[in-house]
Amino acid sequence: MAETFQKGNIQMINDSNGLETYGKELIIDLHDCDQERMNRRELKKYFEVICEMTGVTPCKRTFWDYHWWPAWVCKFFGWSDNDRIWGTSVVQFIMTSNITVHTIYNMKQVYVNVFSCDDFDSKMVTKVTRMFFNGIVKQAKTLERI
Repeated sequence: MAETFQKGNIQMINDSNGLETYGKELIIDLHDCDQERMNRRELKKYFEVICEMTGVTPCKRTFWDYHWWPAWVCKFFGWSDNDRIWGTSVVQFIMTSNITVHTIYNMKQVYVNVFSCDDFDSKMVTKVTRMFFNGIVKQAKTLERI
C-alpha cells in the first residue's frame, strides 16, 4: 500500500518502488449497464457515494447531455443515422482533482475516470461503480501519475 505525505500544498504518494507520484487515476470501462442509472438524478447519487467513500471533498459538478454524433463519427464506425448514440457526461471537480463519467445510453456503456492526488482504494471504487451501474467491468486500470 502506498504511503502519503505532504510536499508544500500537494499531497504526494510514495509507492512500493520508492517513486514519488503526484496521484493516481482509475479508469473503468463498463458494459451492459442499467440505463435507469444513466440520468442526472442517479449520476448525482453516484458522485455523492464515491466522494464519501474516498474521503474527497466535492466542489463544482458539471453535466453535459449529448444526443447525437456528427455524421463523420457515424461513418467511421459504420453506423447509420439511426444508430447515433446519446448519453450524459459529468465532471465532478474535487478538492484534489476530478471524477469524470461518460454514459452511452443506447449502448448501455459507462466510462469512468477517478483522478486524485489523495490515495484511494481502486478495487473498492471499481466494485462500487460496478454495483451502482449494475454493469460488467470490461477493464479497470490504475495509473500512477508522476
